[in-house]
Amino acid sequence: MLTFNQIIDVSSAQYAAVEQLFVAAFPSDERRPLEAQRHEVATNRQLHCTAIECEGEFVGLVNYWELGRYLYVEHLAIVPEKRGGGIGREAMLWLQQIAGREGRGVVLEVEPPTDDLTRRRVGFYERCGLRLWREFDYTQPPYSPEQNPLALCLMGSHDLMPTNEVFEEVKTLIHSEVYKVRKG
Repeated sequence: MLTFNQIIDVSSAQYAAVEQLFVAAFPSDERRPLEAQRHEVATNRQLHCTAIECEGEFVGLVNYWELGRYLYVEHLAIVPEKRGGGIGREAMLWLQQIAGREGRGVVLEVEPPTDDLTRRRVGFYERCGLRLWREFDYTQPPYSPEQNPLALCLMGSHDLMPTNEVFEEVKTLIHSEVYKVRKG
């Protein structure tokens, strides 16, 4: 049975395991610099840094944000030796239950499905109940000035109709709250 433990104490052993997987699983342009990540985890109540455990063993991480009507999944990673066993799917179901109880839709960024790996990743999220918003161009802003923007796609739960209004609202929330991009 999986347990999901929110972490606030960035000096804990549990956070150290999360950070190690965070660095291993995501290229630098796809994650906040470590000091900034620690600061966000410790101080920002919109961000939920969550360790996934199975019978007391650390098996993965999920970082998600509460953004108005949306639950934004920023990072989901499973330790390599545990991948393919249903942990990621169970984590996505857990996130959708949280979102459903709160009347929120689930959204996330994903690489465009241009090769086998990225098509499998999109397929995983589709099997978890999300839809690729193909009709919209989306760019992830850089987390810091030293990093690069990334051409990505948004995916959203099936209860979210990807209209222009919804896309713009989701994009604005993610850019302003997660990436700290301020208009004007």
